[in-house]
Amino acid sequence: MRRLRQAGVVTVASRHARRIAAAARDLDPAPDPVERSRAEWADLASAVAPALPSGLVRAVRQFGVRGRAGRTLVVRGLPVDADLQATPGVASQEMGGAARRGVLTALAVLNLLGEPHPERDSTPWVHHLTPALEPRHDSGPHATTPLWRVENLWSAHRCHHLAMLCLRGHPTVLTASAAALDLDPRWERVLRAPRFVPGGDGSGANGDQHPAPVLSGPAGDPEIRYHSLFLRPYDPEDVDAAAALRHLTNELTRVTLRHVLEPGDLLLLDNRRTVHAHPAVSIHRDGADWWLARVTAFTTAGAAPPEIPPTTDAREVAPKIRPRIAPETAPKITPGTTPEIAPEIAPRATPKTRPKIRPVSRRGTVAPPRETPTAPVSVPSSPGPPVVREPSRPPGNPAPTIVAPAPARRPDLGVMRPACSHDEFSPLVEVVVGTAANARLPNLVRDPSAWLGLYPELTARELERIQVGRFPPRVVEESEEDLDTLARMLWELGVVVHRPVPVDHELGFVTPHWGASGFHSYCPRDLTLVLGTTIIETPSLMRARYHELAGLRPLFRRYMEAGSTWIAAPRPELRNELFGVDGRGRPTLGEAEPVFDAANVLRCGRDLFYQVSVSGNEAGFRWLRAVAALLGDYRVHPLRGLYPYTHIDTTLMLVRPGLVVANPAYVSERTLPAPLRRWDVLWCPPPVEAARPATPWPTTSPWIGMNLLMVAPDLAIVDAAQHKLIRLLERRGVHVLPHTLRHARVLGGGHHCVTLDTVRAGDLNDYCS
Repeated sequence: MRRLRQAGVVTVASRHARRIAAAARDLDPAPDPVERSRAEWADLASAVAPALPSGLVRAVRQFGVRGRAGRTLVVRGLPVDADLQATPGVASQEMGGAARRGVLTALAVLNLLGEPHPERDSTPWVHHLTPALEPRHDSGPHATTPLWRVENLWSAHRCHHLAMLCLRGHPTVLTASAAALDLDPRWERVLRAPRFVPGGDGSGANGDQHPAPVLSGPAGDPEIRYHSLFLRPYDPEDVDAAAALRHLTNELTRVTLRHVLEPGDLLLLDNRRTVHAHPAVSIHRDGADWWLARVTAFTTAGAAPPEIPPTTDAREVAPKIRPRIAPETAPKITPGTTPEIAPEIAPRATPKTRPKIRPVSRRGTVAPPRETPTAPVSVPSSPGPPVVREPSRPPGNPAPTIVAPAPARRPDLGVMRPACSHDEFSPLVEVVVGTAANARLPNLVRDPSAWLGLYPELTARELERIQVGRFPPRVVEESEEDLDTLARMLWELGVVVHRPVPVDHELGFVTPHWGASGFHSYCPRDLTLVLGTTIIETPSLMRARYHELAGLRPLFRRYMEAGSTWIAAPRPELRNELFGVDGRGRPTLGEAEPVFDAANVLRCGRDLFYQVSVSGNEAGFRWLRAVAALLGDYRVHPLRGLYPYTHIDTTLMLVRPGLVVANPAYVSERTLPAPLRRWDVLWCPPPVEAARPATPWPTTSPWIGMNLLMVAPDLAIVDAAQHKLIRLLERRGVHVLPHTLRHARVLGGGHHCVTLDTVRAGDLNDYCS
């Protein structure tokens, strides 16, 4: 399999940035919008070029001649004035002086890679890219899917290079190199055949409908012509060509590089060998949306403009520029390193390998096999938050340049596999993401189990003030949006995503001892424990959750048919005698029968950590220990006296073998479980709440912010508001995908809670001996 290294990064020192800014200001001092021809832009860019440090010049020319891994190069630290006009609403809108000078600098850098074709001289050189101007699917399940494309798709004058300068915000640009593709030979042969034509406006076809290939050139360095919207098979009945395009889309997603840009960052792309996209984000139209300026360079094949000698005096080239340029030296750059242009500025985070992308399944189904020409089915989506939410980062905490390098291959999905998961951190293969549909708060006054399970810190009198019944519509709708976004994130990472069948939790049910209505299906992890290939339905203490797993049983049946063992703990009676009240008037849990939630358990290979609390009693611990002994060589460790209220995943979170996140409010070095005392401990910083809970009585504490999901040992999905925790993880080599569950405290679950990993790629190992 081809492996793709990270993009090259070159940083411009602040002293050079000041000199470039002064040169641009001397040449273009006007503050108001000015209309300029392409030739005028070219002349001004040539005049700014001598102000570029020779280290930058050499790095860019190396990129143009030899290419870089991933066919991208990021130039950081170019001057961009903070006093910008509002983000444009038209792609070719004229710019004020601040934006114009930034673009002038970008053109000076891009001119090092080529010159415009004379016959293209009338084409605008600058296009604005903003959330509102980004093309996207109109509707359907792919409405938030990024649109991969090259510029000038079918034109004979397709530009060789393009550059995107960040003027405002922190936009994300996705890139994928054709050289990194690892396609099945069957589909690669189809893509190299002349069986495709552009369809729809914007393709750059200029009326030419002759079929052409998508991939061309040598196998080790192919060129690519692709656009998610404007490319189709020449023959509408060519099912192989349509299937090849779908496989190409999946493969491009697998080899994605993610660049999070800041003002002054310039991303250079090889437009002949790289496709790019922008993740779908919310559009505010308040003049403060992110803003990229795109410029292109057309070159004659193999040609490049002459390099400016490092000893050239700027006065000889552009008399208007003050002679402040000193010769610089620049070492050869390598991918993933920053040349010694700005030693005071450190490079950003280095990415790690991630699992291979694979298609998602719809509720109750699995993705089609590799040979099937049917399109992979994605989870239903709805308008709402961005696909990947980047946290706002304080000064001095730059966002990582690249989050997603080339992932590793995984087995095919053609056949339903048994559930198999041994720990919390091995590469994630299949997962269940919950749903907030029909979520409601059960009766708290008449039901001691709901009191104990949801508000164990309140007294009976305080309980009477809480409004029960359906959660507010806004809470449910926004939570569904957030869960759909999370499901799509996981799908884009190659994880098969299952969703529960909707359950009407309003329906009442009775037993010989009590009657109740349901709660929600928001947290599938709470009631299901996967130990190896065994699925265990756990005996929850809450009456309202008696039938909650009805929405997952169709999936469990298919896992059983594929080879999994599916068992359930003894169904508890949950009589009133199980529950009591302590001297402070707060509820307690007795020992009349085994009750515990699966979320009371952390799996670490052969070691299972069971938190004794109001959601898991000693009898439940003894039952789990006995069953685990039947299933294999497991050690079950009871954790007593750490956190008396509910689940373990706001107390401890396992990141990877040897690294654990611990809650300092509940755990100390003395009380840390003995098997984990040889591990490195990240003490979770105090949690941050992005917004006040939507209801006055949330069901969880702010510590739900540490409730993270490990997609792989080096990749985590973390609450976007937890900046300090994210920095701690990144310093340990863990890449973080920030995401927000807006109502995690109201509904009672973070990213670990709202997911259930049914298949992970790891084996059963002993991590704690």
